[in-house]
Amino acid sequence: MTADFKYRAFISYSHRDKKWADWLHRALETYRVPKALAGKVGRDGPIPAKIFPVYRDRAETPAVADLQAYVQAALEQSAYLIVICSPNSRRSRWVDQEILRFKRLGREARIFALIAEGEPNDSDLTGEASPLECFPNALRYRLASDGELSADRIEPAAADARAVGDGKENAKLKIIAGLLGADLDDLKQRDLENSRRRVRLYGAIAAGMAILAVVAVVAGVLAYVYALRSQEATRVAKIQATTAERTTDFLVSLFSVADPESNGGDKVTARQMLDRGIVEVNSKLGTEDTVRGYLLRAMGQAYGGLGFYSKATGVLQAAANAARKSGNSEDILKTNLALAANLYANSDYDASRKLYQSSLHDAQVLYGESHPTIAEALTGLGDSESALGDNDAADLHLSKALAMDIRLHGEESAQTAETLNSLGMLRFQQNRLADAEPVFKRALGIRRALFGPRNSDVAATLINLGAVQYQRGDYKDAEATYEDALPIYRAVYGSEHPQVAVLLNN
Repeated sequence: MTADFKYRAFISYSHRDKKWADWLHRALETYRVPKALAGKVGRDGPIPAKIFPVYRDRAETPAVADLQAYVQAALEQSAYLIVICSPNSRRSRWVDQEILRFKRLGREARIFALIAEGEPNDSDLTGEASPLECFPNALRYRLASDGELSADRIEPAAADARAVGDGKENAKLKIIAGLLGADLDDLKQRDLENSRRRVRLYGAIAAGMAILAVVAVVAGVLAYVYALRSQEATRVAKIQATTAERTTDFLVSLFSVADPESNGGDKVTARQMLDRGIVEVNSKLGTEDTVRGYLLRAMGQAYGGLGFYSKATGVLQAAANAARKSGNSEDILKTNLALAANLYANSDYDASRKLYQSSLHDAQVLYGESHPTIAEALTGLGDSESALGDNDAADLHLSKALAMDIRLHGEESAQTAETLNSLGMLRFQQNRLADAEPVFKRALGIRRALFGPRNSDVAATLINLGAVQYQRGDYKDAEATYEDALPIYRAVYGSEHPQVAVLLNN
């Protein structure tokens, strides 16, 4: 039957959901049907070798006098209708009309919904004015014999692309299985086999990183097992070994997004990799709290490093929830410290201070009175107090942190430089410019010796030193210092990072 149509599918969507339409259109038209499935008899006859062409409303509609007639013709020539569902499409007159027209063609059973945002059937709970309802009315009710919508409710065939649902990749496969008339499980298995082959062919970088991760983690686990004797220690070692294995699987899966076949030849950004990673973690590791918390913490810190602080907060909060479920006190502490650092970076100083205070207490319970994690919590707490103007408390905590860092790591360590930088900021806040400048210069010297000239920590200290010089009226020195920092930040973060904007403003 489908061979009689010009288009395999018609994508209907609100113009506010253009990014979803772009993604789905490209994903469908570039999808390669597994060779083992192509030609087999599916629900609608032989399964085609590709899903092409797919009509995307508004993107492919030319400037014609009778627009409605053109859209109607495209609907008539489409075997299936895919509706991108969101609160935007729920309010779209266009989308509602396109669904209704397609149903009037006698193809009510050939409509698939892709839930992008919002909540399906939320209006059943909160009323028709629900701001979260994502299903258009024409999708929720059957067609009556007079061609109008009846009062008879139906449940649309839907794929849920939200992280709380199927996830983006699984939702895509559900839609593809429906368009091909193929069994979803069979398609998933074939797609997985193809992905593995593509990873081997194109994923040398991903495989290399995964192997290095395996070597590093497994080596650590083996050393840990060898050193420990008790039954409890052996149990912990087994958990770490499982974490290493699942982390390796995750890395291979995540880096397959770099496969040119799966991304249509587009360049893949770090943000896209992280977004893909969140989907993978939520869809495949939902019940494995230890591994899930570990990976979410790493990705949350990466979001923060890219300047997406609000996104990082949500991911790190999810990591903290997973860590609490796992019951591992050290994981909980590490995740809370990462979340506190992100809150501070996002200028939420009061929240970061409270979390650093509780983390300091937890670290002291776990480790006693002297430990690198305690020094880290003291430094973060001092930073937050300094930003809030509580200089006395900040001075006390940063001085304790500095003494502990020097005792634990030495005078020329990265940890010592970090705390020196924070202490310099406090002196700057106190308007003790003559005291702040040598502290920053000392931190700068350590960081340059450890990391070289092109390093973000080096640039951060340069910026702080430049601020002191500016306040002292040494404008030429300040400008030269800022100019030293600018190419470092641009090289490390890119031109659009918030820190680059701050530096340009300075």
